Formats: sequence, structure tokens, C-alpha cells
Amino acid sequence: MADMAEIDIKEEAKKILSEFEFVQRLQDLVTEAVAQAINRVNEAAEARIASLETELSSTKNRLEEAERRIEDLDAYNRRTSLLITGVPETSGEATDNLVLDVGRAAGLNLSADNLDRSHRLGRPQPGKVRPIIAKFATTNARQKLFDKRKELTAEKVGGHPVLTRSVISRIFVSECLTAKNQQLFFLARQLRKRKSLWAAYTTNGCVRVKKTEGDIAVSIREPADLEDIVGADAFRELRPRETEPARSARRGSGPAWQAADAINAWVTERRRGRSPAVRGD
Repeated sequence: MADMAEIDIKEEAKKILSEFEFVQRLQDLVTEAVAQAINRVNEAAEARIASLETELSSTKNRLEEAERRIEDLDAYNRRTSLLITGVPETSGEATDNLVLDVGRAAGLNLSADNLDRSHRLGRPQPGKVRPIIAKFATTNARQKLFDKRKELTAEKVGGHPVLTRSVISRIFVSECLTAKNQQLFFLARQLRKRKSLWAAYTTNGCVRVKKTEGDIAVSIREPADLEDIVGADAFRELRPRETEPARSARRGSGPAWQAADAINAWVTERRRGRSPAVRGD
């Protein structure tokens, strides 16, 4: 009897399992369970991705803020320094004396107490005159020479063995900018040459520009700031138009073009996340 009952149960089970409605219901239950499981996994993954994106954005903001602070600190440390280019090199020269003599050529009576230290930048290279970097004792002394930089005359240092009339005509005194601001200033000067800007200059280590004569000067911190001011079309004109081999050759002989090309590429990549120009007086 037990064997017969077991056989009946098996037969009944086979019958039930073979019915379409049961099979369809079972498939629906399995499909629903799998879908729910996938949804839970997707929801957990999306929540994790959102959390990571938030964390990444926060980290990016902190990194950018740290970079800005480092840049500002670097610029602050350079506030008492000037670059003097075009002064010929001589054997056994004393750059401190040359800096003071350049000051005399500008009509200033600077003394050794006004100067902290000075030296040539880089290693000696045949046929190349290295600039002099001069660190002054105070920002006031530094600013005096910077303000008079366009008033150099040979008559004020008559008979000087180095600072002759022809040499002084080639001397250029500029602020000691950070590497980033040097690149920005190069781009700004190129835009000024193309009449896209009315003025481009530096003050206290910052790059400032005017689009028109009547505009308020704008402080530039990023390449994208320049693009915001002059427009994308004018900004793209800074990029060399040669073929790639010619462009590479030109960049090899002109680092400034390489810097401009790299910065423009960087601007294109970061265009969505750029910060607006900072307005100033």
C-alpha cells in the first residue's frame, strides 16, 4: 500500500509540474526574484558610485584649493624679486653690483642694504646671456626699480664697462613670476599682439588684462579665464597651424609655443569645470 501511495504521489507531482500554468507561475516567480536581486545589486552599486563621485569631487576641490594656495605662496615668496635680462656676462662679475648699477641707470640710489642677494639663472651656455634674479631686502626697494624699469639711460652710468648705450637698450626688468603665471602672461601677450586684448601686464606677481581701454582690469588665474574674456575663436588662434612634424620642430626651438599648445589642450579638456575670471580694480 505504501508503495502504491508513493507512486500515486509521484504521478500527481509529475502531472502538476507538467501543467502550463504551474510552469508559467514558477517561471514568473523565478524571474521576479532574479529581477529583485539584480535591482538590489544595481541600487547598491549606484549608491556606491554616487558616494565615490561625491568623494572624488570633494577630493578634486581640495586638491585645486591646495594647488591655488601653493601657487599663491610661491608668488608671495617672489614678491621681493625681479628678473633682469640682457646684461652681458663677464668673467668674475659681481651680480649684486650689476643690479645696483642697473638701478643707477634708472636714476635710483640703491645701496647694498637694499639688496638681499642676486645670481645668474641656469648653467652657462655658449652664446646665451643668462638673466639675473635679484632678491631685494624689501618690497619697497624692489618696487622702486620695477616702476623705473622704462627709464634706463646710459648717461646715468656714464663710462660703465658693461652698461653701455646699446646694452641698456636691450635690458628688460620684469617681475619674477611663477612658472604658471609666466605661461599665462605669454598667452596674454600673444592675445594683445593679435588685438584680442587692449592691455596685458603683471603687478605684484599677478597677470592682469583689459579687453578694451575702458574696461576694469581682470586678474587671470587660469587659461580658461582668458578664453572667457576673448572668446573661444580668438583663443584657438594661439595654436600653431603647421602640420604635426613642423609643429614639433617649432616647439623644439621655441618652448613658449609648447607651453601655449599644452595650455590650450588643457583648457579644452577642462572647459566644463573652469572657474570664472576674478574681477579687480
